[in-house]
Amino acid sequence: MNKVIKYVIEIIVVAVVLLAAIYGITKINTSLTRSNQKEVLITFEAQDVEEALLQKVQIGDNITDNAKTTYLGKIVALSDPYPYTDSVENYETNAYVAAQVPNRYNKDITVSVMADVTDSAIMVGETELKVGYTIPIINEKYMLSSIITHLEIKE
Repeated sequence: MNKVIKYVIEIIVVAVVLLAAIYGITKINTSLTRSNQKEVLITFEAQDVEEALLQKVQIGDNITDNAKTTYLGKIVALSDPYPYTDSVENYETNAYVAAQVPNRYNKDITVSVMADVTDSAIMVGETELKVGYTIPIINEKYMLSSIITHLEIKE
């Protein structure tokens, strides 16, 4: 009877170690569990930036999520800078209006990356991508506060 209990305990220990090893491997190399990778074009709107800083942004630059240090892809397209606007109060009418902020600009930055695409989420590493999310993007030359304005999944 003691031998049977000993073997049952050994089997349980081996199963727990095996499950822990499989879990650890899939956490380290997520490509083992995520096979639905597709090319995704992410459009960021860099907001409220000086023109000199926007001139440093170039097609071909690699972009990283500053908060999670996730590689977000390579810049494939850039828009021309356009004026940054903010809501201000018009004291004569007591209404809020959009007004241009001097020397501050916005720029659309389109990035291409391979992402894990499911029915419920688009993931790049640990970063979830959704329109409206604010992501601080960095490069060795700049850091920009940006908002995701468009996602396009390539087939």
